[in-house]
Amino acid sequence: MTKRKYSLLAILVWELLRIIIIFITLVSLISQSINSNKQILYWVLAVVSFQLISPLALLFLFIDWQRYQSYLNLVRVGKVLNIFSLVLVFFNFEPRRVIETFYLSFLDLPIYYFTVIITVTFFDLIFLVILLSYKLNKLEKEERDSLPEFSEIEVKGKIDTKEIGDNG
Repeated sequence: MTKRKYSLLAILVWELLRIIIIFITLVSLISQSINSNKQILYWVLAVVSFQLISPLALLFLFIDWQRYQSYLNLVRVGKVLNIFSLVLVFFNFEPRRVIETFYLSFLDLPIYYFTVIITVTFFDLIFLVILLSYKLNKLEKEERDSLPEFSEIEVKGKIDTKEIGDNG
């Protein structure tokens, strides 16, 4: 495998991990609301599910770079939007909430919300730089030369000036 394939695989794994991290963090933030109304969890799933577009596009890029390289720009835009949304969360974070934590049942350590935001944004920035370093391949000279040539067709004759659909 090439360097690009390894990095695409790493970004793909990160995107899936990122979705899980953000989902768990979001659910822990609104857990009291979820306890009172289970429908909220389904709404959260509906909102978070669109995040799966990026890993899916990365999977296609990993499988066949040449065929799906146009998906790279979609992934880049998605990554920029992800970073932008996390920056908004970061700057709108209430100072009193910086020290708030949540616990996962399989970890005995407290996890700070603020640390989650900083960590996810940091890794998103790293992977955005990697994605921006890739160049899209242009058509090779042989491929351009093998494209069919179309000649102009000249139509001679009189054109009927009646309107189409006119029965008269």
